[in-house]
Amino acid sequence: MNDAHVILGTSDVHAGSTVALCPPAPIPLDDGGEYHPSILQLWLWRAWKQGIQVAADLREKETARFTWINNGDAVEGDHHGTPQVPSNLSLTHGAIFRECVRPILDLRPDNIIG
Repeated sequence: MNDAHVILGTSDVHAGSTVALCPPAPIPLDDGGEYHPSILQLWLWRAWKQGIQVAADLREKETARFTWINNGDAVEGDHHGTPQVPSNLSLTHGAIFRECVRPILDLRPDNIIG
């Protein structure tokens, strides 16, 4: 490895909101139903994956160290009485966040800050 260092910064994922980043696979809900991401959420997912791929390509090209910095608002949560959540359960929001960041974790960052 040389001195090159790739830093991927993410922020405000708000996982669990119906207007935020969401993986394409249906999200299982506590009542046995499923939440399917909207067209906008699928567009966001494609852009998210493209950004991660840029970081992956740079890391490989430069044989660089890789740091992921996540700067807050990982999950939406149930706040302010918002109706824009498929479930009020924080476990569901956490599960969505884990699926959102799985592509980053699959790159095995050398450092994670957040």
